[in-house]
Amino acid sequence: MSRLFKIALSVTLCLSMLVSGVCVPVSAVETVNGTASSITHDHSHEHQVQTVAKTAPISTTAVAAAADNSRVILSKNGITVTAHVLSGNFTSNAYMCDAPELRISSTKGDISEVKVEQRSYDYDKHEYVNEAYNDGTSALEGANATYSFKEGARGNYNVTVTLEGGVSETVNIMIEHAMGGRDVIDYPATCTLPERHQQNYYCKTCGGLSHSVNSFSTDPAEQALGHTYSEEIITVSESENCEKKEVKYKICTVCGHIEYADGNVNTVDEENGGHDFTELVETKTSCTADGTTIYKCSKCGVYKLSSEAVTKATAHDMQTWAEAEAAGQRKPATCTENGSFVRNCKNCTYQSTLTYAATGHKWTLEEVIEEATCQKPGSRKVKCSVCGAEETQTVQITGHVYQITVEKAATCTEEGYYVNKCNSGTA
Repeated sequence: MSRLFKIALSVTLCLSMLVSGVCVPVSAVETVNGTASSITHDHSHEHQVQTVAKTAPISTTAVAAAADNSRVILSKNGITVTAHVLSGNFTSNAYMCDAPELRISSTKGDISEVKVEQRSYDYDKHEYVNEAYNDGTSALEGANATYSFKEGARGNYNVTVTLEGGVSETVNIMIEHAMGGRDVIDYPATCTLPERHQQNYYCKTCGGLSHSVNSFSTDPAEQALGHTYSEEIITVSESENCEKKEVKYKICTVCGHIEYADGNVNTVDEENGGHDFTELVETKTSCTADGTTIYKCSKCGVYKLSSEAVTKATAHDMQTWAEAEAAGQRKPATCTENGSFVRNCKNCTYQSTLTYAATGHKWTLEEVIEEATCQKPGSRKVKCSVCGAEETQTVQITGHVYQITVEKAATCTEEGYYVNKCNSGTA
C-alpha cells in the first residue's frame, strides 16, 4: 500500500468520524436556561392546534391606553399623515384598534382633497374592490387637514391625499382589534330555549371587546326545559263584577307562563265593566332568562298574562377589566402557580375567569459543585432570581474532543500512522 493512499485513507476516516459526530468538539460554555415562550404543534387532529406556553393575560396597561396616542403612518413627497387614536392602541404601524383622527400636513403646497375608500375582497373576481367611504368628516385648511372616521369604523381603508399641484400619496390603514384572550358565558336552558354559549373575544392590545359568537347547544340534555306548572289548578269562580263562569288555569313556577286548563275561556261580563287589570303581580326576568309580566284584576283577583312583548333577558353586565383590577380580582402568575383574572356580573353571581400559565423559574448559576468531564456528568446549584427557590441540576458529560496526532511518521522504508486522542487524555 502506497504512502499517499494511506494518508488519503486516514483523512477519509477522519471525515467519516466528523460526519458521525465523533470529531465534533463540544462547547464548554453553558447558559442557565430562562423561561422563553414556546409554540408546540399537535398533528393528531385534522386541524393543527397551537398551544402558546406562558401566555400573558390581557394587559391592564393596554386597557387603560394613553389618551393621546399618535403615530406617523406616511411621510413622503412633502406629505405627512399622523394617525391619532383617542382610545385603544396601535397593533402595528398602520394597524389600530380604534377609529382614528388623521392629521395631515404638507410642505409642498395646499391640500386640495382627502379621499378615503374602503377595501373589500371580491371572492368571485379574486381581487380587492374599493368603495368610497362617506361616513367620515374632513376639514381642509391650506397646507393642513384633518379627517375623522365615524366612531366604531372597522375594516381596511385607503387614504389618498392630493395637493393643489396634483401630487398625491396613498396610505393603507387597518382598523381592527388584534385577537387576544376570550371568555365564555353560558346561558342555561330556559322553558322555551336551549342552553346558549356566548364566546367573547378581546383585543390583546387594548383589552376591548372585539366580537361575540353565540351558539345554541345541540346536546339533548341541554335543550329547552319546557314549562314546569304548579300542581294546583287555579279556579276563579263566577263573579258578579267580571266573570260569567269559572276559569281554570295553572302558572309555570319558573317563568310565570299561564296555561288555561280544560279549554276554558275567560268570558267577560261586559255589563259590569269587566276586569280591572291594574295591579302588577310580578315581572320575572334575569340576566339569562326572559321574563313574563303578570297582572291581577283588582275586582276578582284573576291573573292575566301581559299582551305586551315578553321582557327579554338583560344579559350579564360584566365588570370591565379595569374595574376587576381595581377590585383586586387579578391574581398574578408565579413561577409555579397559574394566574387568574376574574370578572363579576354586576347584577348576579356569575363570574368569568381568564387563566394564564405560570411563568416558570428564572434560574441563575450559584455554584459549580462538580465539573463535567468527557466521561462523567457534573452538577451545579442554581437559584431562581424571582422567588429564591434553589435546585441542584445535573450537567451533561462534555463528550470526547478528539485531536488527530501523528504517532509515527512515515519514512522511506517504513509506514507511519495517525492516532485520534481525546484532549483530556482519557481516550
